[in-house]
Amino acid sequence: MAKTYINTAVIPSLCRKAGVPTADVRGSRPCWTARPPSRLLYLAGVVVMAGVFVLVALPLLLALARWGLAGLSTGAIGTAAFWEALAVAAYAVTQLALPPLLALRERRLRRSGRLL
Repeated sequence: MAKTYINTAVIPSLCRKAGVPTADVRGSRPCWTARPPSRLLYLAGVVVMAGVFVLVALPLLLALARWGLAGLSTGAIGTAAFWEALAVAAYAVTQLALPPLLALRERRLRRSGRLL
């Protein structure tokens, strides 16, 4: 009974107050009037994350990679600095190479129908 009351009285009332079309209240696909705000929110999130990546993550990763490569080229194999630089270089390469590889894998799975 509580579920029915929520679905027939509470949700439609809240949707009317928020200006959500009745098609959304009934649970069908969102109508065109409800999609633009969600698209703008998604786009804003993508822009913010791209900005954080470009302004914070990428410079840090490139600085770590440069430091690691400098340590690899100047250090002797028996020193701790060489192995630290090797670990940092491996981490930087993994961080740069893994996302494109995962995107390629996901694309192949989507094409084969094994991923939604």
